[in-house]
Amino acid sequence: MDRAGPRGRRARDRARAAALQPDRFETSLLLARALRAGGRTDAALARLDAAAQRFGEIPEVAAERVLTLGLAGRIDAARDEARRAIAARGDSPVLHHALAGVLFQAGRADEGAAEVERALALAPDDLRPLALRCEFYAATNRFEPAVADCARFLERHPDHARIQFALGAAQAGMGRALEAEASYRRAAALDATAVAPRNNLALLLAEREDLDGALAAAQEAYAQAGASPEVLDTLGWLYLRKGLGERAVSLLEDAYRRAPDQDGVKLHLAQAYRAVGRDAAARPLFDALAATGAPESK
Repeated sequence: MDRAGPRGRRARDRARAAALQPDRFETSLLLARALRAGGRTDAALARLDAAAQRFGEIPEVAAERVLTLGLAGRIDAARDEARRAIAARGDSPVLHHALAGVLFQAGRADEGAAEVERALALAPDDLRPLALRCEFYAATNRFEPAVADCARFLERHPDHARIQFALGAAQAGMGRALEAEASYRRAAALDATAVAPRNNLALLLAEREDLDGALAAAQEAYAQAGASPEVLDTLGWLYLRKGLGERAVSLLEDAYRRAPDQDGVKLHLAQAYRAVGRDAAARPLFDALAATGAPESK
């Protein structure tokens, strides 16, 4: 059985592909990406340095170095690397795209957004930087610009499941529940294995008291990612609302074992214990929540 996981398998596949063509700069690039994916940033940087010495200044290699420096937390060094490469080889959309990702990673939203605009100006048909900014905006509660970026991207790439999900998250954040529901359903239809749109759809439907629809979506998410504490929490909370206390307790205990520091999980488990008459088990959880100032309701 392959136990590497998706990320490990991707890194391994890059390394295998690179081994087939040892005399191309793409080989060094693939190996460096595999090393970066495995968290070996120093080894990745060494590989990229060797590639630069052998093949000269290549924007894709420099962009990978920017990303690797960013992963290592060296944000200023990543920015300096991008500027140096641009000065040496001229403007490159791939470099501005990479730098935008690093700046977003560091929470430097305005600088990252400016790099996205530079990348788009240089290569207007390549909307990957726009997708990057859309997802960053949606994840950081900048909902209006997220909707604008996502809609612009989806005009050209309507079947992109991840951006459909980001659009739904931004619409939900703006209170546009019906539009968010449609976006989540679209994202789920486009990716049969996607968990987040199904889990978010369940929460959205539950907010408007469609508990049967919410439960169906949560069960689909659980079928894909039963080990996720977020998914376990959502499904357990819905079972609780449906009056299935013991089933809720089982799922929420599993969620709590996996994420004991999440107040939402702790709260739902305490409520489930109380619902089935296990007050002695519920009280320590409620006390812990009260000590942190967390409310006793969702």
